[in-house]
Amino acid sequence: MTMEALPDEAADLLGRSASSLDGLYRPHPERNLAAIGDAVVRSYRDEGPITLSPRRGLVVVAVDGFGYSRALATLTSARLSPLVSEFPTTTIPCLMTSVTGEPAHRHGFIGVQYLHADGRKLVNCHDGTTTGGTEPEAARPTPTPTLTTIFDTLAGSEIPAVVLPNELAWLHADVRDRLLHGAELAGSALPAKIDPVDLMSAFADQITTAVAARPDAMIWVYLDLDSHIHAHGFDQRAAAAMTALDELARRLRDGGTSVLVFSDHGLARSAPSPETTAAWEAAASERWCRLPPGGAGRVRWLYPRPEHADRLTDLLARQLAEAVVISSEQLAELGFVAAGSIGQRRLGEIILIATGADFPVPDAATAYEHGSMTAEEVLVPMAIWSAG
Repeated sequence: MTMEALPDEAADLLGRSASSLDGLYRPHPERNLAAIGDAVVRSYRDEGPITLSPRRGLVVVAVDGFGYSRALATLTSARLSPLVSEFPTTTIPCLMTSVTGEPAHRHGFIGVQYLHADGRKLVNCHDGTTTGGTEPEAARPTPTPTLTTIFDTLAGSEIPAVVLPNELAWLHADVRDRLLHGAELAGSALPAKIDPVDLMSAFADQITTAVAARPDAMIWVYLDLDSHIHAHGFDQRAAAAMTALDELARRLRDGGTSVLVFSDHGLARSAPSPETTAAWEAAASERWCRLPPGGAGRVRWLYPRPEHADRLTDLLARQLAEAVVISSEQLAELGFVAAGSIGQRRLGEIILIATGADFPVPDAATAYEHGSMTAEEVLVPMAIWSAG
């Protein structure tokens, strides 16, 4: 994706989000994923941007792994607006921001693997597993705040809020309950890891049934396109699935139900070389680091033993040509996180952010990845079909 190929609104947004790191973009203070929850709540107050029909039904579809440029080509009947994603561009930070209105550095779910709230070990927020915790260094506690979700807000106004979580139902309970707090959970999960066109057919049946059962509700549903794109990229089957989503949204709108579709992040090509992988594995070893590495995908960080931090930073900066290697303090100075925030304190002292495909992702066999802050990963769509 180049800025020249984007519509003026999207190119301008990227320009206003540019960082001093070439090719990397910061979260935008206003046009970010908090706009999703704000749009839903304001629409039920008749303040827009979605105009509801007298029936007051709204379907919100969270598509995992669907970048803005892909939406331009497939969601052709929508009113489409660009947004800038979170740091890092991984699913849980982004979705948590979309329902709480808080950036990842405030809600604390910053990536997949990061410092546990007790400050002594790492936690994987997807499954709750912990690693490390045997080192004698002083703990760095970071209690996770309890935040209000859009589902709480709607419930407080006696507006039914129903969630069809699909694969999100398998998340660790603490994460799932914080993400979906205040909602009524319904429906069974869609078939896993099937062709995206077949997945969309099952998804359309799921949504149609849910709307028929609760025509006056706000129905929030998760759709996993990400698993297919990790392996195949945004190919013809993925494009056909999203074109079918456009058709489904038009049918719902014509039947009196408004629709909002958004995404958490896009994906970029991933092709780590053996040399890059070897350099990372050596740097992340117990010899140099007090804890295993954190992060996810195309952003990773290290928890070095204090006496090795400067040496590791210099070594990785020389060895990894397609990565920015900076400290967590520099990350805050550049505007990716707030200094002293929960999220910043959960990061390691050395941060690596991918600028190209040759980056040490956790799974070298994955063809497309996310986590970094390149244009392909950060620019995401908010698509609206108003029934009113």
